[in-house]
Amino acid sequence: MIPNLSEAMIRRHTTGRSFERGQHYCRAGAVSSLIQRGNVLWAQVEGTEAAPYRIRIWVDSGGIKSASCSCLYDYEGWCKHIVATLIDCLYQPIN
Repeated sequence: MIPNLSEAMIRRHTTGRSFERGQHYCRAGAVSSLIQRGNVLWAQVEGTEAAPYRIRIWVDSGGIKSASCSCLYDYEGWCKHIVATLIDCLYQPIN
């Protein structure tokens, strides 16, 4: 479980377009292998490349400390793959 996780919090850390695309990826079932080990959340997200993108999200008692994705996104805020993973976390139990 990620403390303080909400759609509003996710929206504050990404662009409107990345949020919409992340929602689409989540609804399409692109997020897989969602697990949490200690303070790190791991997931894979199917995208446009042959291999899935690898997501890592570090959390503490206050919420998300940082997040990374293996995609090449280098713009404002979180990429659509991180957004998809976090939206999935809102509605799916984490192993």
